[in-house]
Parts: sequence; C-alpha cells; structure tokens
Amino acid sequence: MPDSRGFTLLELLLVMVLLAVTTSLALPRLSSFTLGSPLQRSARKLTLLISQSAQVAVRTSQAHQLRYEPLERTFTLVPLDSSRRESAEQQPSLPRLQLPEEVAVKDFGRYYQGVQSVGILSLLFSAQGYLEPALIHLQDEEGEELTLELSPFLSRVYIHQGYLPLEKELFH
Repeated sequence: MPDSRGFTLLELLLVMVLLAVTTSLALPRLSSFTLGSPLQRSARKLTLLISQSAQVAVRTSQAHQLRYEPLERTFTLVPLDSSRRESAEQQPSLPRLQLPEEVAVKDFGRYYQGVQSVGILSLLFSAQGYLEPALIHLQDEEGEELTLELSPFLSRVYIHQGYLPLEKELFH
C-alpha cells in the first residue's frame, strides 16, 4: 500500500512546477504592460481614458469633451451641456489623466479641424460615444514619438510608432 504522504508530496511538487511554468510564460507579458517607457505607459493610459470617456458619454446620454490642458499636463472629461450638469454629489466621477513630466502632447490632428498644437486641445464625444476621427501625437524628452489613431466608432484607438501625419485617406 503506497504511503499517502508520498502522493501529497508528489502532487505538491507537480502544482509547484505548473505554477513555475505558468509564471515564466505570463511574466514577460505582464512586465511589458506595467513596465516600458513613460511614453508607452502614457499612450496605454490615454487609450483607456478615451474608452472610458466614450462609455461615460453613452451611460449619461450626454455629449462630453475630453480636454487637454498643456499647463497642467492633464486630460479631463467634462460634460458639454451645462444645463444638464448634475450636482457634485450626483455626478459620476469623471476620468482624468495626468501625464508624466517626460511626456508631452505634441499636437492633435482632427479630421475636420486640422492640426492644432497650441492652447487647450479637445476631443468631442457624442451622446452615443462617437468621436471625430483624430490623431494624438505624444513625444518624450528623448524625441521618441507615438501616434494614437482614434477611430470614430467604438472609441477604437490604434498606437503607431513615430509621427503619423494627418491625411484624410487614413480614416477611410
């Protein structure tokens, strides 16, 4: 009759081997998401913010504006219709993003308004969560650039290496 402690030890060893293999496969993917350059992290956070902003617009059935204020280095979502604004207690917490010092917004390229690089930059979300096709160009202090391509439907965002110029054909 086999010793029950032997099976338990063998089972424990097998579980530990499986955990080690799973961890060794998953860790590189997790580290690339959580680590990476400040520019890449900022691009991922901005992508998430854009998605959240569209969801807020749909949930509240109200148009919103995602504003970038260069002096504060922040993206803030604000409702557009001031007559429908709820009191501070009733209003849901709106998404906000503070960019790190190493990352700057170079410009916004919007399909209908063209490229804008000075002043308060903004994106408009309709009450259905749609937004104008646009490009957001981010740059770090070493000159590396990323372009966020915003698709008008479903708030889809594609991240491209380098500076992608605004061309209307890009959005067709």
